[in-house]
Amino acid sequence: MATHEITFGPPAGEPAVGLDAAFSDSPLGLYVHVPFCASTCDFCAFYQTTPTRAGVEAYLANVRRELALVSWRRPVDTVFWGGGTPGLLAPEDLRELGETVLAACRGTPAEWTVELAPASVTDARLTVLRELGVTRVSLGVQSFDPGLLDALGRQHTREQVFRAYERVRSAGFASVNLDLMFALPGQDEAAWLADMRQAVELAPDFADAVAPGGSVLLAGLLSAQEATVRSAYTRAGFHLRARMVRGNWSILWLRRRTSGRR
Repeated sequence: MATHEITFGPPAGEPAVGLDAAFSDSPLGLYVHVPFCASTCDFCAFYQTTPTRAGVEAYLANVRRELALVSWRRPVDTVFWGGGTPGLLAPEDLRELGETVLAACRGTPAEWTVELAPASVTDARLTVLRELGVTRVSLGVQSFDPGLLDALGRQHTREQVFRAYERVRSAGFASVNLDLMFALPGQDEAAWLADMRQAVELAPDFADAVAPGGSVLLAGLLSAQEATVRSAYTRAGFHLRARMVRGNWSILWLRRRTSGRR
């Protein structure tokens, strides 16, 4: 089978023009999708598959093969591992994937985020991620409400969130993010504010909130509740960084006032 090298930027020895010239000095970001999930969450539309030993080995080999096709002429300073559930990989598989990424990036990126489900957080996995140079762990909390977690099909409990957060903090990562969800079926404003207050009490460096559903409904919800959301986070030491409505997803990015850039 023939292979073709993919390049980002103008051919070697040729001057950059147009968009290539405009972004010739801009660093790149790399997203790595880890597609393995033990079960399917009701809200998730991302590609996923049940992990098997053969499937994980094939995945790792294919990532190596795909990255070998790419020739970057600009530095990669941001890496994000999402899923799926990256934390389902065994520590030795996390290390192999990380070393593959480091070789492709030709060095440790300035910002490297890995999504972890609370139930997948172990000291062994965190040790490997720290040794690789991961700077931020993003915990897929979604909610602290047991009823909502069950309705979403999540495989962790409220107590596991707290244990996972403490382990991540104790491991010494530079930054911790909490993923939350709002405007869920059966979640009223009081329940959403309770989730926010609990998140704030943990004092993560970042938090983000997503709402599944129709964009028109979400736009109306945000219009009605944005002042409440903004006020709650501002009082607690967070502020709204941005708001985006993309297709069927509305996203709130929230950042602690003392934190660096996202």
